[in-house]
Amino acid sequence: MKLDVIVPTFNRAALVARTLDSLKRATIPSGLETEIFVVDNRSTDNTAEIVRKFAAPFSVHYLYEARPGKSHALNTGLRESRADFVGFIDDDEEIDANWFAEAHREFTQRDIDFLGGPYYPIWQSPPPAWLPRNCYGLVGSITEPSVEGEYGPHFAGMLMGGNAVIRRQTLDQVGPFCTDPHIMRAADTLASGEDREMYERLLKAGARGRFSPNLIVYHHIPDERLTMRYIRRRIFAQGVSRYFLEKTGIKPAPGPTLFGVPRWYFSKSALGVPRILGQVVRGRSAASVEAELTWIELAGRISAAMRSSVN
Repeated sequence: MKLDVIVPTFNRAALVARTLDSLKRATIPSGLETEIFVVDNRSTDNTAEIVRKFAAPFSVHYLYEARPGKSHALNTGLRESRADFVGFIDDDEEIDANWFAEAHREFTQRDIDFLGGPYYPIWQSPPPAWLPRNCYGLVGSITEPSVEGEYGPHFAGMLMGGNAVIRRQTLDQVGPFCTDPHIMRAADTLASGEDREMYERLLKAGARGRFSPNLIVYHHIPDERLTMRYIRRRIFAQGVSRYFLEKTGIKPAPGPTLFGVPRWYFSKSALGVPRILGQVVRGRSAASVEAELTWIELAGRISAAMRSSVN
């Protein structure tokens, strides 16, 4: 069995060194071969130098992709890999020592096409009390569910692109990662739809996926993500991405829409107004932040709808 890992990176030389070190230290089970492809997406730091230090004796390959955007980097790595299975890890993550062993076990013991797992946070500082627990995923902490299960319509989540392994034959069937700028993450945007877009295509193609709580990555979460400025930008971009995913039919909107936005979303936003106003008196709380983010995501959706109608 051959499993290659693709690591897209942009200006995170110090962190990608930790990613590669974790890949190097992880246990490679008998019967598994692996190579690592680091795809530099226009970094201006010393990423190339750092990556090349890992090249020998470990099989690490440095690739350069000049087109900005995570999906472009991923697709460059896919073109270079010739393995039967392809893993995807982000440049601010470290894999668990048993990551390869867990992937090998799942694919040799089960008839599946893709595999995913959780992101355990490495907080630079403790998360603020005002950050709602159900919003931790916005900053990169995704630890639920805690039990294994099959991906599909009833799964509470989706396949996350920073911790995934997909059968190459399945990738050839569904095609490359989406490079629509409204959906794809790039250096100058917090768009976040390429994972969801790929996941929905996998399901529509009939691919069989499984979530394993033992396929673990550890995600570095810097302090700048634990600010309202970052979280507002992130949820606005999420609203834009979700609108275009719905508009293209990749993830159809549930129920009737108004201005291209599900009508229930307006009601949900209105219910949060008292909590937002209460912030003036009682200060910021998890409840008021959750209500505010609902409005900001709605603004992102409406902005995308207006942009779409002009074009």
